[in-house]
Amino acid sequence: MRTFEASGAFGNRSWRRCAWIGAALLVVSAARPAEVRARVAASPVAGPPGEPMPYPRDPIVEAPPEPSAPTPPPGDDSTAAPPVEPPSEATPSEATPTDTTAPQVAAPREHVITPIVPEVDTEAALERPRTVRARARTPKLAAYLTREVPSSARFLDHGVIEASIAGGYPHLYRLGLGMGLFDHVTVGLTVHWLPGQSRPRIAPRVALAAYRWRWIEVGAAYDRSLYPPPEVDDDPETWSFQRDAHWITAVATFSQSWISAGFEIGVVRGRVADPGQEPTDDNQNPAVWRNRLGGGVMVRMGTRRWGFSFTGRAPWAFAEAAFDLRFGAFELRRRGGWKPEGIVRATDRRVPRRR
Repeated sequence: MRTFEASGAFGNRSWRRCAWIGAALLVVSAARPAEVRARVAASPVAGPPGEPMPYPRDPIVEAPPEPSAPTPPPGDDSTAAPPVEPPSEATPSEATPTDTTAPQVAAPREHVITPIVPEVDTEAALERPRTVRARARTPKLAAYLTREVPSSARFLDHGVIEASIAGGYPHLYRLGLGMGLFDHVTVGLTVHWLPGQSRPRIAPRVALAAYRWRWIEVGAAYDRSLYPPPEVDDDPETWSFQRDAHWITAVATFSQSWISAGFEIGVVRGRVADPGQEPTDDNQNPAVWRNRLGGGVMVRMGTRRWGFSFTGRAPWAFAEAAFDLRFGAFELRRRGGWKPEGIVRATDRRVPRRR
């Protein structure tokens, strides 16, 4: 009986002791400050095993509100705050920055729209009335006849008239007149009248251009060499007839800046003494025509309006230096090219360049 009473008393003391401990824990947990509870609530939750635990986040502390100024009693004007004036519009240069450490921000620039003026072709803007009418009637032909071509030594531009004077051997001198058509056809004639001749001698001149480009020109030409009358003597070895030679050649010229040079090669048909016949009683030599291979070189230096040209041919000796003037009669290109200012300009434009 004592043992049972003793064990019952011991059990009653244990339950009382546990009750006191639980009550003490509840009091302690209720007495913890609010800041500690907030920190524990904001702390991150640990992840799965093996991963590092992130750093705890600091609690967000709100700043206390600024104390408001005391409201003055009604009717007291001495303590009233002065009226606030609106800020004046000051330029960026006059404004004083409040924070000296903050970087200066430049004022935005005004977007100014600059009009883009397209380049105007001077030649198109200053076209001749004849060119404008031609473009309206036949635009393709007008565009072709106003393209850039060099000042050629053998071929004349469309609507250009050339007057020339030349001196050389064997003709001594001769005058020339020519005209260009469609940039491909050149027709003209040469004239000279020497002492002892009953009338002036006239020789035709024709040139056909198969292809004309800024640098190269290819075609064919016909020209005639004029010889002075023969000497009158009693020597049977001296030719008693007036010589003559016709040149039919293929022509190729190369032009660059103010120089146009080229060569020609073909057939020359000349009048020579007939070796199969003896001189007559009055010492007259019979003549016969012979064909031989011939050719030569030529060069012209100048502008579209004037220039000096030199020509040499063989096997019939022929050498000539000429000065020519070219005028625009009914050409479609702009007039000009008289003054070679630095770079020779054709119709007041630069000499054609390769594109």
